[in-house]
Amino acid sequence: MVEGDIDEEIINVVQFHHERIDGLGYPFGLKGDEILFLPRLLNHRLLRQHAIESSVPQGNHSFKGKGRTFEMV
Repeated sequence: MVEGDIDEEIINVVQFHHERIDGLGYPFGLKGDEILFLPRLLNHRLLRQHAIESSVPQGNHSFKGKGRTFEMV
C-alpha cells in the first residue's frame, strides 16, 4: 500500500503518537500545540489506560512516568 492510499489523519497518528507535551517525545520533539489533535488524543488514551492499570490518581492534569511528564487532555 502506498502513502496515497492511506488517510492522512491515520498517517499523522502513527507518525506523531510518541510525541510528548513537554517536547521530550520522538521522532520530532514536538511539544504543546505543535502536536496534532488526533495523536495527542491517542497518547491521552494510552496514558489513561496506563494510569488505570498503575492505580495513578485520575484527577491529575499531568503525571511523571520514566522521567517524563505527560499531559492528561
